[in-house]
Amino acid sequence: MELRSPGDGPADAGSDDAAGIALAAAGVAGAEAMADAAEAGTNRWSGRLAWAAFGAVLVALAVSAGRAIVTGWVPVGDSALIGVRSRDVLGGGPGGDLPLLGMWASASWSVGFDLNHPGPLLYDALALPAALVGGGAGLVIGTTLVGMASVAGSFIAARRVAGPAVAAAAMAVTGLLCWSMGSDALIEPWHAGTVLLPFLGCAVLAWATIAGDSLCLPWAVLAGSLVLATNLSYVVLVPVLLLAATGSVAVSAWHHRAGGWRRDAVALGVAAVVAVVCWIQPLIEQVTADEGNLSRLRRSQSAARVTLGWRTGPRAVAEVLALPPWWVRPSYSHAFRLGPFGNDLPGAVTAGGALAVLVALISLAAWAGIRARDRTVVAAAALAGTLLAAALVTAVQTPTGQFGTVAYQARWLWPVGAFITFALLVAVLRLWRPRPAPARAWWPAAAFAALAVVAAVATLPAANNGTTAPPSTYPVARELTTAVARADLPPRVEVACREGVFDPYCEAVMAQLQDRGTGFTVTDHIGVRQLGAGRRSPGGLPRLMVVTGDYAAFTPEGAEVVTRHQGLSRGEQLELFYLREDLKAAVASGEIRLSARGERSAARGDLASVSGGGTGWQIDPAAAVTVRPSLFGTHRRDLGAMIHEDLLDTDPRWREPLARYVELQDRWDETNVAVFLLPPRG
Repeated sequence: MELRSPGDGPADAGSDDAAGIALAAAGVAGAEAMADAAEAGTNRWSGRLAWAAFGAVLVALAVSAGRAIVTGWVPVGDSALIGVRSRDVLGGGPGGDLPLLGMWASASWSVGFDLNHPGPLLYDALALPAALVGGGAGLVIGTTLVGMASVAGSFIAARRVAGPAVAAAAMAVTGLLCWSMGSDALIEPWHAGTVLLPFLGCAVLAWATIAGDSLCLPWAVLAGSLVLATNLSYVVLVPVLLLAATGSVAVSAWHHRAGGWRRDAVALGVAAVVAVVCWIQPLIEQVTADEGNLSRLRRSQSAARVTLGWRTGPRAVAEVLALPPWWVRPSYSHAFRLGPFGNDLPGAVTAGGALAVLVALISLAAWAGIRARDRTVVAAAALAGTLLAAALVTAVQTPTGQFGTVAYQARWLWPVGAFITFALLVAVLRLWRPRPAPARAWWPAAAFAALAVVAAVATLPAANNGTTAPPSTYPVARELTTAVARADLPPRVEVACREGVFDPYCEAVMAQLQDRGTGFTVTDHIGVRQLGAGRRSPGGLPRLMVVTGDYAAFTPEGAEVVTRHQGLSRGEQLELFYLREDLKAAVASGEIRLSARGERSAARGDLASVSGGGTGWQIDPAAAVTVRPSLFGTHRRDLGAMIHEDLLDTDPRWREPLARYVELQDRWDETNVAVFLLPPRG
């Protein structure tokens, strides 16, 4: 045998080939290692950016809460009632029985009998901070914690299912929703505002569940139960989400029944336990009351009532979901004002076209997700389409009236719009594949983190875009409650509210009475439904009466003035008096008269102070400046309504006096308030 040295003939060529292959393999391995290292670095940066976006939203919530506490925020109106019942959960003083239902629902007016929102979960959630921290601070802390928990649920679910870039997108959308709501709404416990972030969280958790993370299901049930128990407006939206999520887990468990089903079974079992715990209180009320609230809610479905219907409902949905500025500012503060001429909604053709474009975008996302076999995208698009359909059904069933739709009854549209936007972003992030692909690039996370930070910074200034009461009433309520806290009152009183529908002071006084340990009772049936049967007045108690407007200026016979807030200074009161007399004379002389728009309103019977018709419309000057027997939109007097709604045709010299009159009159009506202590009824 011939031995060959490494440099001889064919043997040398073979050795060179082997060496080349080894070097190439080493190069490939090195390149892969470098790529893996780069991808790991990119993922680290994307993760940090996502956490920064999450932190920015939490900071916005925390700053809003801190400012409210430092400035002495006080609960008014519905938020004060929620505060009272939240403290009742852990013992709220005399008559404070354990709540089994949510707040009394304004839908009672449209169906003709009393209804409550389904459950007291919001009271339960606020109970501990409300009990530990007195005044409005405890409610602010509790409400902020509910919002933060909802934001955390959205962030964690999005990150678990789709990674940091999608989590950053979720925080950008959440931050924009917070900015749209405004800082004042973020910290106020209210059945219309507090549930917006939990509903968005429920939708994101339901999407994550359908996308394959079954452990998100119990959390979705918890968030959805809080929303539905607190607000009847979600009676279609929440069940749709939870049924879709639960069904997906059940199907997954069935497909994996030969093995790997335990995770899904555990998720279903825990979700069932969560549901029972969340709904045990209203179930107890249902079986112990003469007619339980759940039975009343079922009966209300067959009651005759005026709703938006299919003619107007889709236009309302298009206004927020499909047309600019969509669900961000200034839509939250401007859309769905309670006005005397109904809601200013887009035309049917415009609304239909916009909704068609939105449906096309959702369908395109679903089709692209199916082609790419991306379950995460398909789940997001399918849930967005389902929510859009549920939103249309909900809008059709939304109560309305002669003067339009109350804004808070349509607030659910904003988180629906936020989730649909998020679903479309999920499709873009996961299916758009430039080089480098988004899954391996940090810039999408950076872009959405920057948007979340900008939205959070924009949320920091104080802003009232729509809370339970006008902004001018909060400082007045603070003054009243401070005086009530210091007053020498009997240990138990009967509270009488002599206010208008939109006056929030009586509820603020009740919350202060509870905070100082004074027992209080009520006599009206709505008050009993709100505050519990334990606060039904037995009679024979000293009366604490809260009065607003004109009658607050006069002290009833035998009454002691606990406190009084003058809506106008002495000089402004005189100015208002003389302005009113001058305007009455101008109306009588015909210098101030109805415009064509005003005549159409009078023909519908909207203006109580106007009579005539065929021979010309006549405004009764005295009736025009007195308080109406019923509201005209949110206006208390005909002349104020005529000025606000542009129903007058006047000489130019009267324009400035009319503007000054309505400014002074509105301030008087909204902020002139007194609290009187009267002896027991004879």
